[in-house]
Amino acid sequence: MPEGHGSSEPSGRSRLAARAAEKRQRILAAAKSNFVRHGFGGASVDRIAADAGVSKPTIYRYFADKEDLISAIASGVAEATLVPAATLGPNASLRATLLKACEAAVDAVFSDEVIALHRLAISEFYRFPKLARGYYRNGPRRSLEGVAEMLDHFRRRGELEFQDGACAARDFWSMAFGLAYQDRLIDPDWAMSRDDLLAAAARGIEHFLARYGVARH
Repeated sequence: MPEGHGSSEPSGRSRLAARAAEKRQRILAAAKSNFVRHGFGGASVDRIAADAGVSKPTIYRYFADKEDLISAIASGVAEATLVPAATLGPNASLRATLLKACEAAVDAVFSDEVIALHRLAISEFYRFPKLARGYYRNGPRRSLEGVAEMLDHFRRRGELEFQDGACAARDFWSMAFGLAYQDRLIDPDWAMSRDDLLAAAARGIEHFLARYGVARH
């Protein structure tokens, strides 16, 4: 075996994996843009492939169909709302972590593109139930599950008290954002700034802690 051959192989695999990941992200970005501009029925795989700079067979190598693309996009949005587990150490601040979760949610789910995709999933509910189901399961529901996991970390630390993590997670979002997300979806004149959203979220966090926090919080 030539010198250095064994050590170069993992590097080669890493480069291939990085290129595959980059290509997948290009496909998802092109799909998101096409779904927003043309709707689910009007967005063609051919156009998505052209915009992503890949072949049509390449798209089907990564994704089974357009519904699968929507699910993957929703999954990416949900992941962007999650507080990384690595930040939930023994010294993590409860309030700061809750605010960080709200900041991530504002940046991820209140964006124009994500709002447009949510509207799309709702409008196509009856014609394409698989689309709506995949969007919900991989997007909003996964995001709530992530919030429940985050809250449970602090419950196990003795800083929060609740019996039903899913219920606590829903209450957290409701107290943090109220009807702001619903208003964003349906009000064409909605104009709440990021700072206003986060100020409202900070007030909601205090209500949440009053309901679920232990006495010292």
